[in-house]
Amino acid sequence: MKIVPPSLELKSNKEELMQLSRLISGHTPLVTNIHVYGTASILDGAFLVTTANTASLIGAIVSVASATNGTSMIGVTQEGSERAALSKENNSLNASAFRIGSDGLPNGTTITGENYLPVLINTDALYMAEYSQTTAAGTASDVFNNWTAAASTTLTTGSGGEDISGTWLFSVPVSSSGTPTTSGQLRHVQTQAAATSWNLATAMTISADNDCIVTAKPQKKGVCPVTLANKIRSSSGGSATAMQLNGSPIMALDNYIVHDQAPMHVLRKHVDDGLNALTGVRMYGELKFTDPFLMNG
Repeated sequence: MKIVPPSLELKSNKEELMQLSRLISGHTPLVTNIHVYGTASILDGAFLVTTANTASLIGAIVSVASATNGTSMIGVTQEGSERAALSKENNSLNASAFRIGSDGLPNGTTITGENYLPVLINTDALYMAEYSQTTAAGTASDVFNNWTAAASTTLTTGSGGEDISGTWLFSVPVSSSGTPTTSGQLRHVQTQAAATSWNLATAMTISADNDCIVTAKPQKKGVCPVTLANKIRSSSGGSATAMQLNGSPIMALDNYIVHDQAPMHVLRKHVDDGLNALTGVRMYGELKFTDPFLMNG
């Protein structure tokens, strides 16, 4: 999950430091090196959970399982394995060494030598997690799709859905079929009209080839990381791995946005509803672990 404090200007992925948004207690964030294990690279801002200590494999792994995400939460990586492998700390002769191989893979064992990454660990943390805008033709998408074309305050989708009253829709600028007919619109969802449709505060022009970010409903439990576990899916996302999972201990407190026309700020109906032609949009959910004891595995 991309962790970005609202007070800082967003930078490119390579420059962007994984930082804590804030701590409920006001204390200093705790970042420490922990055991990691994976057959693929672990990204900056990845959501890590405990893995079974079997044979010579120990450590933490990336979480992508929607049914159990958060129940074994450890923390969020501050540096990915590929970048760690290139850092001066990687092969240092002290306890801060990461010991990631030149291939960038954190696949060390107790026999070959364990690997480590710096991870942000706080039981009272509030995290800023970026919503993915990734689309995927013919497969489950991170965003909401299958819209019925309309120019109305009532929007309908064939994907099925949930009550997302009080949250937000944003038509993303790219789709699996190329550039959609309409994009860059931000709308506040007022009520649920039916199982697959919602009433908006301001009319929205949508096309069948559109994809939309649907933010999590504020104060609602449930979150689903994307496959690489460094971002979160839109609510429902048009797939079985949805943000409406009640078993998740992760609550979305509120939603934020940053775009070319405005700095990062919390989304509010009286400020943001009805905006069009937005570019450079990134949206974030502020997440809280409602059962901090689960972070200890």
